[in-house]
Amino acid sequence: MAHQDELDTSFIKNPDVAHEESDVSIRPIAWFMIWLTVATAVVMLLMIGLYRYLDTQAIKQDERQRSPIADERNPIPPQPVLQMAPTEVGANGQLPTRPPEGNNSPTAEFVQVRREETQKLENYTWIDQSKGMVSLPIDRAAELALERGLLKSRPQPATSMTAAPPAGQELPPGRK
Repeated sequence: MAHQDELDTSFIKNPDVAHEESDVSIRPIAWFMIWLTVATAVVMLLMIGLYRYLDTQAIKQDERQRSPIADERNPIPPQPVLQMAPTEVGANGQLPTRPPEGNNSPTAEFVQVRREETQKLENYTWIDQSKGMVSLPIDRAAELALERGLLKSRPQPATSMTAAPPAGQELPPGRK
């Protein structure tokens, strides 16, 4: 029984528009796509197997041709030692002279080396306590060298300047 909402289309005929049902069959196209997918999967698996086989053969060949001293060297270079400057501010508002543990900064190293050199130049330190050898501060060593006549002071150049310096300037030390 037909509903009132349904249209009767049985009288519509267009003889100019038609298709041949026997021209194209979908079943062979579907089977072709299935077999193409299966063949692709099989070829892919064969290529993976071939790659693995060739890879193991190459590794074996490399081991046979390897130098007998190749195991003695380290193929991986050592990790680089990077240095970073100190970044934390100290209690006095200045950068700390020593970086935190594990921070090998060039700035901290420079400050530490400079401090050690200054310490050696300004203080007495033992060189060999058993022999009584002492390192003198640089100023004291220079004084002793002058007293003993080991160093001669430089002669002051003779100047023919007799005029007074301009107003507001003093004579350099050693000049009258």
